[in-house]
Amino acid sequence: MKILVIGSSGQLGTEIFNLHASLNLSDIFFYNKDKLDVSSHEIIETFFTKNRFDIVINCAAYTNVDQAETNFNDAKSINADSIGYICRSLERHKPDTIFIHLSTDYIFDGNFEKPILEEEIPNPLSKYGKSKLLGEEILQKSSIPSVIIRVSWLYSIHGNNFLKTIINLSKKNKS
Repeated sequence: MKILVIGSSGQLGTEIFNLHASLNLSDIFFYNKDKLDVSSHEIIETFFTKNRFDIVINCAAYTNVDQAETNFNDAKSINADSIGYICRSLERHKPDTIFIHLSTDYIFDGNFEKPILEEEIPNPLSKYGKSKLLGEEILQKSSIPSVIIRVSWLYSIHGNNFLKTIINLSKKNKS
């Protein structure tokens, strides 16, 4: 079984790479934005014309929530348009590929008193959330077998994240 991890230099992609290395698994291929520019339809089409995978795990994302407010086109390009490019290419070349896509709870407005169910109606408040929801909708309309995993907080020793921010603040400040 051949597995592709897109966005391998980000926080989640790095953790998957490290897990892969520690388990000594083979047939998992890691591509970061330097090796595979997901914002380019032509690059995606050429890549999937030449390469076949059984599973694609999409960790690539525009994750700067604040900058997405002023750079919506950039966020949409990575979080939505690229999903369409990948889906269309897989539909043409290997339509039984399983697509695992990482999304976010930002597609909701946060007005919940209990856990969010899959059936809840999205209502993003930010442009970041809108860009991620557009990507989900594109994937859901695709004929590719898929799984969408919505996460709220990722944390690890890699990248910028809430946990590292709190730890750094606690080292700098007394309260």
